[in-house]
Amino acid sequence: MGSNEQKEAIVFISHSSKDREYILKFVGLVESCIVGITRESIVCTSISEYGIPVGENIYEYLRNKIQQDIYMIYIISPNYYRSAACLNEMGAGWILSAKQNVLAVPGFSIKDLQGAVNDGTIAAKMDEKTRIIEILELVSNHLDKKINTDILNRTVDNYIHDIQEIDKIAESMKKVEMNVFVKKKNKKKYQFIIRLHNPMDTARRCKKFVIYGKEKGKVYIQKIKKCDIENMILWPNHTHLFKVDIYRGGKKWQGISILECENEWEDMI
Repeated sequence: MGSNEQKEAIVFISHSSKDREYILKFVGLVESCIVGITRESIVCTSISEYGIPVGENIYEYLRNKIQQDIYMIYIISPNYYRSAACLNEMGAGWILSAKQNVLAVPGFSIKDLQGAVNDGTIAAKMDEKTRIIEILELVSNHLDKKINTDILNRTVDNYIHDIQEIDKIAESMKKVEMNVFVKKKNKKKYQFIIRLHNPMDTARRCKKFVIYGKEKGKVYIQKIKKCDIENMILWPNHTHLFKVDIYRGGKKWQGISILECENEWEDMI
């Protein structure tokens, strides 16, 4: 590119393809609120209209785009930090000293930002209305476009609702699947058959695993001691089966008729 050649104003949305549902909503918001968005205005590889044209070399295309008058928007999540391609884009943006904004998916803590974009970077949540409107204004100014103020507030409210609904679904999918079968062996002994399945593509560690019994609103707690479920690691797409004997010794256990499990897990990044 010659030194006198006018650079093209572009918004580059750096993200993990595994966060595509969030990306679709954000790009839809930009399309709705900024008047005159064209295919040439945005680079977003998860959306065909703004992705790599057919027949183009992906690396040459992105290299050319990132050398334009670029505005980087990083959609940060645990998935982002697991992607070498995403980290390369972040590094390229840093080297070019590109204008930038950071948006974190719901549930991702700003203090966990790493790399060229770290916890010293000004960042916002994807469902933070005031900051989202600020970013739309910055993007429209960079592209020399106008914001459709007539629909702005309503469209942003709808977008935030959609982002939060996606987050609810994503959180439910992160849970370790657990099936518990209780077999009463005799008056004082129960056997728990516990099936644990990790549906995620990342390992998970058990922070808490408690068996408790209930009788008429009263709750008694007894932690499992015969198997080391707490602190265990459940590998990606892995199923583990436990058999645990629980004894109802002492007066406090004599009337218990219901046994249940409580468990908490965390990602291992």
